[in-house]
Amino acid sequence: MFFFIQSFSQETGKKELRKQKENTEFISTEALIDSMKFKFNASHALPQDGPSIDLTTNPNYLIIKGDSIYCSMPFFGRAYNVNYNDRGGFHFAGIVENFKKNENTKKMKIELKFKMKSPMDSYQFLMTITGSKNTSLTIISNKRASISYWGEIDILNK
Repeated sequence: MFFFIQSFSQETGKKELRKQKENTEFISTEALIDSMKFKFNASHALPQDGPSIDLTTNPNYLIIKGDSIYCSMPFFGRAYNVNYNDRGGFHFAGIVENFKKNENTKKMKIELKFKMKSPMDSYQFLMTITGSKNTSLTIISNKRASISYWGEIDILNK
């Protein structure tokens, strides 16, 4: 009986420590998002038609800085209407429109939705961020099939 009580109290202590760590990470992630100065780096691309693609050796980023967005992400999938001299992928900078943030404190997830228009295309973004900064990003374009990326957000360095 003594061993059962002792092991049960240790399990409870471990669960509490894990919960405290998750809460701390979520608060840190929430503060990073609220600062509107963060960078997303993708480790994998998930095209609509095809397998996951490893991007660890392929430089990419999506930066949110205030009301501005800077994007350089590779694209794998079907393009419906692109310019002849298009260098491929998503390469643009612009102003964020219709920024919406939804928090789910129970699941410790934050969802960001926003749009951006360029002279050549318009984009919709959906980011789902966990408390540990793991992030999924989906980009929907008028001229290309939608694509998702997995990676992490981090503090924007100068």
